Amino acid sequence: MPPSTGNTTLLQRQITPVPTIRGGIERLTGIMQLIRDQGLAPGSRIIDFRYDKSDTEISDKLLLKPGSEVVILEIVKVAAGCPRISANASGAASIW
Repeated sequence: MPPSTGNTTLLQRQITPVPTIRGGIERLTGIMQLIRDQGLAPGSRIIDFRYDKSDTEISDKLLLKPGSEVVILEIVKVAAGCPRISANASGAASIW
């Protein structure tokens, strides 16, 4: 049982530090390799994968007509199970 001081119970918990990923733009290495190089287990989690109609911003970037069918992908890269990087990608549905 946690120690008590009058009407207040003190709760103790251990906080595990989130690992820092070191690397830089000067190294042409993917994030998964950067994580491995730090001795951590890399992974990816798919947050969202769907077909949608492109808005103006996506259409301009992909040189598509507004309203074209695109694939939207959002993933999170993890290091030792801890979320580290969120990435979003869009592509023309016709090439998927």
